[in-house]
Amino acid sequence: MKTSDSIYLTTPNYPEKHPQRVNCTWFFTATEEGRYKISFIDLELNWDYLAIGETHDVHSDTVAHLDYWFSPETIWINNTHMWVRFVAYYQTETQRGFFIWIERTRDEGK
Repeated sequence: MKTSDSIYLTTPNYPEKHPQRVNCTWFFTATEEGRYKISFIDLELNWDYLAIGETHDVHSDTVAHLDYWFSPETIWINNTHMWVRFVAYYQTETQRGFFIWIERTRDEGK
């Protein structure tokens, strides 16, 4: 992503309920200095989770692990790499999932 680029991410079928047994991971690499600003437009999870990290390795450097107990308005990532992972378990009743907006910015964040 270049500075001032943006993209939205949603769960499969959003705004309808997402399917069971979903495991999605998205990777982002910036081509310029700056920060990622992740804004949560909608977040409805049951026992599923959404994790966000600040490297290219989904097994380390988790910045946020979101579930139905925790949903921030904005997360800032100060790195050239980031990832987003959504996991829906098979035994749960599905929900809408999420709609997030990701921007690459030079903004210093808060």
